[in-house]
Amino acid sequence: MSEILIVSGTGTDVGKTIVTAAIAANVIGAGKSVSVVKPGQTGVTGEAPSDLAVVAALTSAIDGAADRLLLHEYGRYEPPLAPATAARISGQPPLVLADVVASIQGLTSDFIVVEGAGGLLVKYSDEPVWTIADLARELKAEVLLVVASGLGTLHHTAATLEALATRGLTTPGLVIGQWPTEPSLAEKTNVVDLQDLGAPLVGAIPAQAGRSGEFAHIAATSLHPLLGGTFDEAHFTHTHTQELNR
Repeated sequence: MSEILIVSGTGTDVGKTIVTAAIAANVIGAGKSVSVVKPGQTGVTGEAPSDLAVVAALTSAIDGAADRLLLHEYGRYEPPLAPATAARISGQPPLVLADVVASIQGLTSDFIVVEGAGGLLVKYSDEPVWTIADLARELKAEVLLVVASGLGTLHHTAATLEALATRGLTTPGLVIGQWPTEPSLAEKTNVVDLQDLGAPLVGAIPAQAGRSGEFAHIAATSLHPLLGGTFDEAHFTHTHTQELNR
């Protein structure tokens, strides 16, 4: 069976798609195939570019990407809302958990990355209710948590980790989805405080990574070896917090 990783976050716009693309880039760079799944895409119409299009664009320059990257989207809704709400408002049928599980389990790539919508508990259907946490449980997959860097992230991260724990789900760690070029005092102290919440820091993606022509290099250096990269938590922490100890 393929290895499956769920990418979720503490909320919307924290950098899940870029992190997903970075993981895919590392898998492709290692000579393996990867399926990237976006169960429910909202806020786009027709053939408009989606999150999967971003993944394809960012990884396109990597040798072998055309053959090793497979993209899967199971539902698309125009309203820029949670999938369940977007389905209800648009009059479209919501996604069915069992169908999504079966589709993902039928994939044969070496590695499967599933990117959720919004945060961990965003609904994909109103009746019956299910979330990306339920999908992770059904797939017996770990949930990588993408977090923000600034004020508010400690509470949002702690609450999401608690939600994971109460559902019996595990995480390989936290990835800061958008690390600024010039971090503020809050962001520097958050590097330390995030690590006190019970999950390791396994990556930090530069805020402008999606606009870089060196995405494969960024992906490799910004993610932990568990995610195919060379990111070192201790080195990153020391680099950005050494001045705080003076």
